[in-house]
Amino acid sequence: MNGTMKKLPTDLIIASFRGELTDSQNTDLQTWLSTEGNIEKYDAMRRVWDSTVANAGEFNSQKAYGRLRRRIFNVWKAIAVAASVAAVAAIGFTLYNIYDTDPALVQTYTCVMGKSSVILPDGTNVILHKGAALSYDNSFSKTNRTVSLDGEAYFDVAKDTENTFTVSVDDVDVVVHGTTFNVKETCESVVVSLVEGSVEVITPSGTGCLLAPGQSATFDKDSGSLVRQKDDVLFASCWAQDRLTFTQASLGEVSTYLSKWYGVEIVVPEELKSSCSYTFTIREEPIDQILDIMSRINPMRYLYTNDYRIIISEIH
Repeated sequence: MNGTMKKLPTDLIIASFRGELTDSQNTDLQTWLSTEGNIEKYDAMRRVWDSTVANAGEFNSQKAYGRLRRRIFNVWKAIAVAASVAAVAAIGFTLYNIYDTDPALVQTYTCVMGKSSVILPDGTNVILHKGAALSYDNSFSKTNRTVSLDGEAYFDVAKDTENTFTVSVDDVDVVVHGTTFNVKETCESVVVSLVEGSVEVITPSGTGCLLAPGQSATFDKDSGSLVRQKDDVLFASCWAQDRLTFTQASLGEVSTYLSKWYGVEIVVPEELKSSCSYTFTIREEPIDQILDIMSRINPMRYLYTNDYRIIISEIH
């Protein structure tokens, strides 16, 4: 296989998900993955696969296999379109899937790139971050408002004092009546950051805590501990806003927020963090355009690394 090929190796990808790759096929797949950008595409498709298998009940028919193959191909098309858009960092692609399960109909939204907004049947607005997946079944109603989340999302829950809204994320439940908050799940933890209202975070063991605005709760998956603390909740949820404004902000502050906004690690040496001063607003501009603007304000040297980081090394 040519490592620079543009065609999606669907059969190889699906075989790897099913654990059925031969040594020769694995070599071909690794060659394809070595091309810049393909690992991210592979990971996005893996999320769709995992979400489908988890929600599709008995998964052994050729018909189900064919439907999955088409869904993964649709992911590839979405990514291909995104790659041709200049403002790709700010554009969200949501894949909407409906699975026939027994007994419930499961609806899943997956954000492949950027961020995407989803309006639930009760009027709740959910903004999904890149790679996140949100699902709920057909029992979702005014009196049963429960959704499942994988990844990071920002919730603006429709107010209902009589019926709670529950977000289930890796066996941790976030229970609310009407509020705005951010939930971020990683391999190590689940972090809930409350912007407005009141939420209760309940761990798998049944312990929990109430949050007030400006507080966050961090659940450590390994230790099972739950820590509540005062936090910068506006920073935690800044990625979900429609704009980001800086006023006389230092290089360190700007870089921290840009890292969160674009989902990329920006490394700044300690001695440069307090240098410079920036005042500007970003909306849908790509990261390279913002760095170019910053370089015009205060000339600086930066580079992109192979592990998807941006290193700022010098200010002229």
